[in-house]
Amino acid sequence: MTVEPDKQGTKKSPIELHFDEFCQAIVKKLPNVDTELVIRTLLLEASLKEDHPSRSKPHLNLYVYYKDGIDLDEKSHESRDKYPIQIAVSRWNDGLVMSGLVNMKNLETIASDPDVVKITGKASAAMY
Repeated sequence: MTVEPDKQGTKKSPIELHFDEFCQAIVKKLPNVDTELVIRTLLLEASLKEDHPSRSKPHLNLYVYYKDGIDLDEKSHESRDKYPIQIAVSRWNDGLVMSGLVNMKNLETIASDPDVVKITGKASAAMY
């Protein structure tokens, strides 16, 4: 592996290059999900599995943006049937706000909806 310069012209370490490749793989697999959200979710899942095997899902607060013209009430009802989390239509009527215990597999499923434009949010180890 060669060490390539970054945007400032300094050379990146091999681990930084691996991290860049990892982030690029995430973008390729989940182009409509915030990369930082995916990484944080994965880290928390791994940590929770180690510390609390019976509760390995991190708490996610998601903002799921949909294409224009999508019936958000219908999407919220469909999502409530699939996931035991709190779901509401945003006050700007441009997406859904979801909050609850969500693992990476669930996040991938939500992102696979062809009507989803973008998913942003925060992940934490909170147990509420």
